[in-house]
Amino acid sequence: MAGRDNTEEKRLYATQLLKACDGNAQTALQELKLAAKTIRESKSYTPQNSEVVVHVENVSKTYKVGKTSVEALKDVTVQVHKGEFVAITGTSGSGKSTLLQLIGGLDKPSTGAITVHSQDLQKLRDGKLSRFRNRTIGFVFQFFYLQPFLRLQTNIEVPAMFARTKRAVRTEKSKETAETVGLADRLRHYPRELSGGQMQRAAIARALQNNPEILLADEPTGNLDHANATAIFDLFKQIRDERGTTVVVVTHDLALAGMADRSIHMSDGAIAS
Repeated sequence: MAGRDNTEEKRLYATQLLKACDGNAQTALQELKLAAKTIRESKSYTPQNSEVVVHVENVSKTYKVGKTSVEALKDVTVQVHKGEFVAITGTSGSGKSTLLQLIGGLDKPSTGAITVHSQDLQKLRDGKLSRFRNRTIGFVFQFFYLQPFLRLQTNIEVPAMFARTKRAVRTEKSKETAETVGLADRLRHYPRELSGGQMQRAAIARALQNNPEILLADEPTGNLDHANATAIFDLFKQIRDERGTTVVVVTHDLALAGMADRSIHMSDGAIAS
């Protein structure tokens, strides 16, 4: 009953907001973004006050390489809060990318448990896990993975196609996310006509297409110069501030990691003290 009452209350607030904005949904959305930003800028707000949306508990991961066992993660316990911007740092082979893949449900731990938005990922069958990832998590990688034969707008819409979103809806959404990342004037361009920084921004727009609650990025600035890398981290902060998105980024760059709310340093598959 409490959940139903809460939903009705949210609908009431949404209706009141739309009335105040003369029924203009775009204006209402802008007002919500401004309100979210105001909350985050208030001195009383810290992400740690919010609910835990990612809980990694005593997780280990062992890979078989021929006859050799490689322990990539060793008894890792981590929590990430809603609306938090977290950087995972460490040298190559420290286990940071493995941890991100497990949080994203791209792999399964050998031992331990991973809960994302109260969902135990190990209990989900492949089909349900894929739908959960597509609906809840946006992925950004070091390599952009844009389809060279598709224009930017279609590239951005790909996740919504898998979600079977109606064409008119995903087209409008792709315009919105392109504007968020500063590419509104590049929607008709092909990837080859974009710079490296623009291609990574396009990859971020694609990751945002289904309004994910969590954005996971694995070395997203590895192929960019310092100026573009800093701009990408500024964009992550903007997405966190305006959308309330939880952002977890793997990076080897400690200066960039300092732009996040918190850093988790890994060494030899474990959380370093």
